[in-house]
Amino acid sequence: MEMGALKGCLMLLTALGLAACETRIENKAAREARRPSWLDHAKISVTGSKPAFENNTEVMINVLNTGDEPIVIRGLEQPQAAALVHVGGKTAAPHRVSVGVAKPIVVAPRESKATSLLFQASEGRPEALSLFGKTYPLPASP
Repeated sequence: MEMGALKGCLMLLTALGLAACETRIENKAAREARRPSWLDHAKISVTGSKPAFENNTEVMINVLNTGDEPIVIRGLEQPQAAALVHVGGKTAAPHRVSVGVAKPIVVAPRESKATSLLFQASEGRPEALSLFGKTYPLPASP
């Protein structure tokens, strides 16, 4: 192989490697941009779940605001924001009338709020709540 061609190949490989690296950085930045800032000041616990109307599932949560600003939780219908995870891996999306979808959940600074999220009907037994990529196991049913 001629020296000029070899140099050209190296330059092309370097450019492709940098482009792949930049894509990974951009993807990470995009994921972090979708993660709401209120998560840095919230402690979430799942306190229970129960069947609701028309085979939907109600999940009771407690949100503790550890920050100095109010937390406003909304947009839970967005992809990968919230899901009810069932045994076997199937997921159910939040119902359109659920708080966090139909109206925001507001938690005052340094306070705690108990609320319920409503999830659409799905086959199987629910086992966990997924919020912005973090999984919260559901408490065992009595």
